[in-house]
Amino acid sequence: MPSTWQLERNRYFTGKAMAARDFAADPDYLLGVHRAHNRLCHGWGVLDGLTVTVDQTTTRCVRVAPGVALDRNGREVIVSTGLSATVDLYALPALLCVQYAEDEIEPVPPVSVASADATASEYNRVRENPKTTWITDTARWQQIVTDDRADLTCDELDLIPLAVVRSNGQSFVVQPVRRPLFSPSRLTRISSVNWQHDRTSPLRDLTVTFDRRLHATAHGVSANTFLVYSAEHPFADRTRLLCPQGMEPVLDENRTVVTYPVSPVPVGHWVYVSLLCDFLTDENGSQIDGSHLGGRLPTGNGVPGGVFDSWFQVDVEVTP
Repeated sequence: MPSTWQLERNRYFTGKAMAARDFAADPDYLLGVHRAHNRLCHGWGVLDGLTVTVDQTTTRCVRVAPGVALDRNGREVIVSTGLSATVDLYALPALLCVQYAEDEIEPVPPVSVASADATASEYNRVRENPKTTWITDTARWQQIVTDDRADLTCDELDLIPLAVVRSNGQSFVVQPVRRPLFSPSRLTRISSVNWQHDRTSPLRDLTVTFDRRLHATAHGVSANTFLVYSAEHPFADRTRLLCPQGMEPVLDENRTVVTYPVSPVPVGHWVYVSLLCDFLTDENGSQIDGSHLGGRLPTGNGVPGGVFDSWFQVDVEVTP
C-alpha cells in the first residue's frame, strides 16, 4: 500500500452545501477501500470464465468468453457478453490480454453553469467496458505472464494475460496462460472412477469422471498424463500397461469423462493408475485438483494440480 494513501470521506451536517466533488467523495472512498481489499486479500487473476477459443465463424478472430477477473489494482474486469479480438497472423506469437477500461456516456446539458466558458454538456454515466490488448514483444509478454514487474509500464501492469496465440501454418492455435484466482470450492475435481480403490474389481476400460468440463483444446489428456501399470503382486516390479495398438486415452464429447482402453491383465494381478493433474486443464484454464487423499472421492486438497494415484486387484476380465 502506498505510504501517501489516505482515506477521506464526507462528514454530513444540516445545512451543508454540496458540490460535485462532495458527491463524488463517497463513491471514491467506497471504491478505494473495496479495491484495496481485493488487491491485498485476494490478489489478481481470473475468477471465472474468460477462456479464449478460435472463432469458428472466421479465420482471423479469437473469442474471449464471458467472465470476471481482478487486475493488479483490485478493479473488477467483467466481460458480460464476450469479446472478439482480430488476429494478425504476421505478428504471432502474441499474448492476448484483457484490461479494465471506462467509457463516459450519456452527454447531458448541465442545469446551470458556473462560468460563461463552461462546456455545453457533461457525461452523465461512466460505463466499465473492458477491452482486449495484444502484446507482440515476447520478452514483455513473458514478464506479464510471470508477473515480473521489474520494468513493466503502468499500462502493462493493468493487463491480465489470457492466452498466447501461435501460428499453425495458415491458421493459429491458442495456449491458455491465465492466472486463475479460484477458491478451493471452484476447482475441478475427479468425482468418480469405474473401479474400487484398493479392492478387487473387474478389468474393463478405465474411466475417470470430472465434476466440470475440461478445456476444449488444451485439456492435456494423453498417454503421457494418464499412466497405467500392472504387477503380479504389490511388491513385484510394475510394467507399463499400454493401450491396445492404435488406441489412446480419449476425452468424451461432453469433456467430462476420460476413457483409457486397457490391454488384458491376468486375474489376480494388480493395476495401478496415475493421472498427472498438473498437466490436466479444465475449461477455466485451471489445473485439476487431483490429490486422492485417503482414497476418497471427489479428490482435492484445495490446491490446483497434484497426482491422482489409485490401484485395484483384477478379479475378472470383462470384455468392453
